[in-house]
Amino acid sequence: LLEMVNQLLDLRKIEETDYKPILSRCDVSQLVQESCQRFAPAMEVGHIRLEQHIEPNVVALIDRNAISKIVNNLMSNALKYARGRCAVTLARGENLFRIRVSDDGPGLVPADMDRIFDAFYQSGNSKGGTGIGLPLARMLAVRHGGTITCTNDVQGGAVFTVEIPLQMGDALLPAADGARRPDDGTDHEAAPS
Repeated sequence: LLEMVNQLLDLRKIEETDYKPILSRCDVSQLVQESCQRFAPAMEVGHIRLEQHIEPNVVALIDRNAISKIVNNLMSNALKYARGRCAVTLARGENLFRIRVSDDGPGLVPADMDRIFDAFYQSGNSKGGTGIGLPLARMLAVRHGGTITCTNDVQGGAVFTVEIPLQMGDALLPAADGARRPDDGTDHEAAPS
């Protein structure tokens, strides 16, 4: 109940204020791994195999708490609907990272795909959700300059894909050597100490 109330408060805060993510350098690989570890016991109890494909050393300038909420909401949904398998993938793309959470459940009917991110919407095959988690995840992704989409896997089940820029706007990502540079693949000189 407390988690539901907190999600509702987060949703309203984002809708009704000029919420801006609190950005810091974050190891997204570690964040996704921690979420997988948090869900592993529940997956084991439900006899669901958790497949993890996490690219190492994906670092981004993000709001760690917000991205964690996105991943946790997607994994919670996958856990609810999976029949025997849930897969979590993290990969770095050009100037972004991509998190994909899929399951082998019934998937989404086409009518649900248009409304699945609407606040309080529950699909016809809902398993007791509140209709808060996915809208919250989308709002947090959008506030990061990113996107979240859903599709059905050709082999069955739902696939949720989140794409978030490695940095937002003009923010500079501190490099391992202490230099501050945009993540554009170019080599910039380190800032003076």
